[in-house]
Amino acid sequence: MKQLLFSISLFFSLQSFGQVAFPNIPVDRETKLITYSDVVNQTGVTAKDLFTRANGWYMKFFNNPTEKLRKKDEENNSLELFVRFKLYNVDKKGVKTDSGELMQYTLNITCKEGRYRYELTKFNQKAASHKPSEPLLDKADVNAERNAVWLKQVDEEVKKTINDLEKAMATSGDKKKDDW
Repeated sequence: MKQLLFSISLFFSLQSFGQVAFPNIPVDRETKLITYSDVVNQTGVTAKDLFTRANGWYMKFFNNPTEKLRKKDEENNSLELFVRFKLYNVDKKGVKTDSGELMQYTLNITCKEGRYRYELTKFNQKAASHKPSEPLLDKADVNAERNAVWLKQVDEEVKKTINDLEKAMATSGDKKKDDW
């Protein structure tokens, strides 16, 4: 009996030792999809100016930006972009190797007078068919350790994108003319 209790406690301690911390990934309450979104106030800036800034931002931020653009609605001041990036496996020593997997998502930017909204959603792994990313959040999955590493990469990539977008949207982008 003591040996059985020891074996059970050893099993659970080893299981918890191997667990990796999952990043805090936001999930929309209604859609149940991984979704990063916010409304950012830009007092005194017209919707058209914000749209121009958003358009300029994505053209500079992404490699091959025209491939990313899915919809550009100048009348409603909105952009829809389709973004993808590589996922890497990371071993216990921290060495990255190509996983052969791509993560893709939709980025929507909508501009109104004095504010804009961004939404990054519909995350999925590129595969022969739609492979949603929400199952990666399952901490009981047999691949939980790998999933946590991938989710950390997703979180970092998305936060880098959001940070760059917010910086670009905060500045007018007007270049001062040299007064010769």
